[in-house]
Amino acid sequence: MAVSYKTIRRHLQTTIAKGMVFGVSRLPLAGARRFGRTLGHLGTLLSPNSLRCIEDQLEYSFGSTRSEATRRRIARSVLPDLGEQLCEFLVQSRWGLDRLLASIELTGLDQLSRAVVQGIERGKGLIAIGGHFGSWELSAALLNHLTPGDLYCVARRYDHEGYQKILESLRRGFGTRMIYQEDSLLPILRVLRRGGCLGLLPDQDFKQLHEGIFVNFLGRPAYTTTTPAELALRTGAAMLVLTCHREGPRMVVKSSPLVSAEDFSADPNPVASITRWWSGEIEKRIRERPSQWVWLHRRWRTTPDRLEYRALRRQERERKRRRETP
Repeated sequence: MAVSYKTIRRHLQTTIAKGMVFGVSRLPLAGARRFGRTLGHLGTLLSPNSLRCIEDQLEYSFGSTRSEATRRRIARSVLPDLGEQLCEFLVQSRWGLDRLLASIELTGLDQLSRAVVQGIERGKGLIAIGGHFGSWELSAALLNHLTPGDLYCVARRYDHEGYQKILESLRRGFGTRMIYQEDSLLPILRVLRRGGCLGLLPDQDFKQLHEGIFVNFLGRPAYTTTTPAELALRTGAAMLVLTCHREGPRMVVKSSPLVSAEDFSADPNPVASITRWWSGEIEKRIRERPSQWVWLHRRWRTTPDRLEYRALRRQERERKRRRETP
């Protein structure tokens, strides 16, 4: 049987990615950071479309509140910051969690530890909400350290099977266990109902999201998943917002105060109130350190018109399926 071009291409991409991961992960940490920043600067120079996307998003969200020169400076820092965080992750995942914690300067871990202990002691589970800000993989590693053996993070599977396997292998270095969005809701509920911890990264525009609401995010309406709020209301789990970012040689952990669905019980629409709360917490971190958020993602892609168009397309596909069903 002939092997398709797509299969060959994906195999080649996986082989190159594995080689990159192996090489970078063997560098000294300082060297990996420099290499990551260099890659990011090259990406900024060689990919004008990516830079234009970042600049457009910054202008769309910040507008006149930041000067054009400031927005341009932030835009040119995004890929180097992202490259540095990525290469750090490659080295640290090979080290494992114990060596990682012994080798980096952390600020704010005590506050997070207290919040996690309080949340777990309630006995109804803990939902740790993060964002694609700073080192989100390190955030998961810290949670795993504080909740040994009972943390699961929810993520989307990559369409590229080779890349997916590489990422799973790296996350195993931190002991991070995953539940995938495409799977049943039942494993997620089981984690919370036995009092475990669930990590979520809900700050992006999910293309297949059918149930969401528009929330003001960085000054613009952004279509946002209500899953964290619905899980908290359904299980009674406590919630906190967690991020981890670099400030010079230190990694800074920021944890919001612990809240629960009961704190929003007086609101006429608790789902919307909880969604606005965690979205606002992530927005604060981004405004403080804008270059450490993944601006390449088109956060405001979904508009009311596009949402209506998607609904019509789904209805049309459903009608077609029914006609074809004997």
